[in-house]
Amino acid sequence: MWYYCWPHSVYHLTRWFPRNNRVKIRVVVMLFTLSLLFPQFFVLSLRHSTRFCQQPLFHMLIVSIVFSFIMIGFSFLFTIMDPVPKEVKVAFHVFGGIASLFGVIYTILSSLAGNCKLYSAELYYLSLAIAIMCMLTTGKQSIHFE
Repeated sequence: MWYYCWPHSVYHLTRWFPRNNRVKIRVVVMLFTLSLLFPQFFVLSLRHSTRFCQQPLFHMLIVSIVFSFIMIGFSFLFTIMDPVPKEVKVAFHVFGGIASLFGVIYTILSSLAGNCKLYSAELYYLSLAIAIMCMLTTGKQSIHFE
């Protein structure tokens, strides 16, 4: 749900600013959004991240990077498009459902991967951080929808 919540928040943040004065916030938001990829690529580039772990955290990291690229795409579209076409909104909500399911799976696998901390600590802690973000945003969105 983290991958859904960020573009959703970006959409509402950019709408707080007047239409003719959104360039600065667009640049700041997109730079920050792109910086969210850095920790994932850093852990991906470490040699010991591919060491054996009972849970497929390395594979989940790769899927997380793919989801992050999709998240960046939706964030970019939501900062640029005004109004956002219905087709983009529908695709975004479908992505949100898939991201929610991925977040639950990621959380379960991260919680079962305690022994991976010994072999690839960076991968374990990044997976734990992503899982916590997924669950926090799932809780926020579930409260938001009620």
